[in-house]
Amino acid sequence: SVDVCAKTGAHRTERERNVLVAEIQQLLPTTVMLPCNRLEKLLMQSWKMQCRECYLHVREDFDVSPDYILEDHQCDWDHFPMFTSQVLTKHTDEVWCAAFSRCGKYLATGSRSGAAHIWKIINESTVEPYKELTGRSSSSLLTWSDDGALLAVSAAEGHLADVHVYDVHNGVIFCVVENRANDSTVMSFVPNSSVTYRLVCADQMGHFCQYTLSKNSVKSEGKFEGYRIRAVHCLRNGSVLAADTHNRFRSYRFSDDSEITLIEELSQISTFVVDKSERRVLIDTKLHGLRLWDLRTRTLIRSFVGAPHHDFIIHSAFGGPEQSYIATGSTDECIYVWKQSSEELIAKLAGHTARVNAVVWNPRLPQLVSCSDDCTIRIWSPLVGIDPSTIQQN
Repeated sequence: SVDVCAKTGAHRTERERNVLVAEIQQLLPTTVMLPCNRLEKLLMQSWKMQCRECYLHVREDFDVSPDYILEDHQCDWDHFPMFTSQVLTKHTDEVWCAAFSRCGKYLATGSRSGAAHIWKIINESTVEPYKELTGRSSSSLLTWSDDGALLAVSAAEGHLADVHVYDVHNGVIFCVVENRANDSTVMSFVPNSSVTYRLVCADQMGHFCQYTLSKNSVKSEGKFEGYRIRAVHCLRNGSVLAADTHNRFRSYRFSDDSEITLIEELSQISTFVVDKSERRVLIDTKLHGLRLWDLRTRTLIRSFVGAPHHDFIIHSAFGGPEQSYIATGSTDECIYVWKQSSEELIAKLAGHTARVNAVVWNPRLPQLVSCSDDCTIRIWSPLVGIDPSTIQQN
């Protein structure tokens, strides 16, 4: 054996010798000398792959279990958000819409009549009343600003359809976007605009505008004419995705007035939702169910059928680690859950007694929220940490 210290006068300590070995490993091909900690990396890759393959894996903070070396990891049903931990009853009419703030700390809900409500998320099984947003008679759609400071609320057709924008944490109206067409408005905040808030609004009467918002002031910043829009979503690159009454899914840019058709669906589009990565969109169609598309390649990945929507607008959601799950409501009073990688249904959750109008998935926690024509909101959580003998009502 060669005494490196005697030959070079260096590398006297174990740490220095380890550094030398690491440097040599960088120079030699892997056929001669394996990279440092190669086995550990392979085992960690195996663990991550097993988590992706597990059809019930909804926690990103799962501790690595040594058992995965002996057998493949598989979560049990108690870890999946399919158990009712709370039933919220503050609304006195059909609950039509719900939306989480981007941070996942707040939930907004709106109904056919009465005030919109803001709920504070305490943990994955518990929410508490936070604010009541008065000033309008109904709520058909809700959208949060990126920083969670503002909430835009639109009303159903014929319900004094101006868009009210609220300062959430003070519980007051920030500004009002006029809607003289008296048509139901769809809207989306432009991301990354915490200094200057921008809101895109559209309807089926041909109005499609971007507004700059400030306290008690609204300024139009551009518009497209003649498009009858059913749903919109603003991307981080400045584009606005919109579905119109001609079954087209298109991209618009207010900065240069450009527009392009991305997808032409086979039947009427009711609404759509975009995943967090902005690479995939789930389009709700009247005749062909929920259809998952790749936005970059503009190709259909798969369809999800079985959840009856009929002619109603029912809002679906992506959720879980890597947005790998899809959840939706239905006219048969149930919530349907799939994993993106398969058309096979994972879970069908029962509990509501009327149509489920919207399902939202907390972006930070394994927590589902559903709202229904039965005037209730249900919080769905993992059974772990819940006393199954009690259901809280607020």
